[in-house]
Amino acid sequence: MQSGGSTFTICSEGFTNVGQITVQRVVKPCDVPENTSTVCETPYKIQNQSNEQTIYVKFDGVTLPINIVYVDVPTFERFSGVLGYDQGSSIKIKGINILRGAHREDYSVHIGLDGLCLITDINMQFITCLPPKSVPRTNKTDENTVHVIVVVSMITAYIGDLQYTEADNKSSLVNALLTGGLVTSVFIGIMAVLISRRNKKIVIKKCNMEMSKDLSKRRKKSRKDNELGHFEDSETPYSEINPVAELSSYSSSVGHQDVNTGYEKLGHRLPRPTNPYNHLQQSVTDNQMPDTTNIENRTKDLLASDYMDLNI
Repeated sequence: MQSGGSTFTICSEGFTNVGQITVQRVVKPCDVPENTSTVCETPYKIQNQSNEQTIYVKFDGVTLPINIVYVDVPTFERFSGVLGYDQGSSIKIKGINILRGAHREDYSVHIGLDGLCLITDINMQFITCLPPKSVPRTNKTDENTVHVIVVVSMITAYIGDLQYTEADNKSSLVNALLTGGLVTSVFIGIMAVLISRRNKKIVIKKCNMEMSKDLSKRRKKSRKDNELGHFEDSETPYSEINPVAELSSYSSSVGHQDVNTGYEKLGHRLPRPTNPYNHLQQSVTDNQMPDTTNIENRTKDLLASDYMDLNI
């Protein structure tokens, strides 16, 4: 192209050993992607000369002449007005000589300040591309309106303005809200899991502490019970006296003894009975003429009295 900026490739060997490679009337040095090739840009056409010109490539003290043919630069048709954009649809840019002197990779279509229109098809008359779904940044008063610029080599062509419709804005807003909601949900879910794990650890720790306290209390209580048990064992246990049991125990210990044995002891305890005949003799002495009948009756009474005393 007459504007220059088209690329051409020189193939050989040893390009990585020759230092900087330059082209006459081009400021930018050639690129060396590998040892066997170098990629350079063409200079602009010298006016008042034919389209066939010779350019010179210089490297390592060597100057290489290359003959090129300049062609007319491509031209592009502007939009008739502000072009409305429906989400998901592509736009077409009409032009002339689009691929003369340039390749598909030489082209780029810019939407707004930071958006790119993805080229899906290109030929000599049309460039078809897909704008970004969301509204790029713009320097327009209307935030939904952005400019469209085609760049190829040294050419920068303004095509017109592209306006995103309200439906697209709503869709973009909905998409943004959905994305934000999804991110928020994921964040909340992660925080919930972390909080749940933290609470679980706290509960487990608290439970362990309670169990440890309870176990300590049980141990102390067990020690006190053991000490109390030892203390009670060292003392004489108290129990009520059961007369029946004591009697049974006494009967079993004494064995079957003769019931009359007690009377022998009782006989020893009581005073020995006096001889009734002694009383009779004393009475005879006192009364020189005793009544024989009274003596016999009195003798019987005394004997009976002594016998009753023995039974008691």
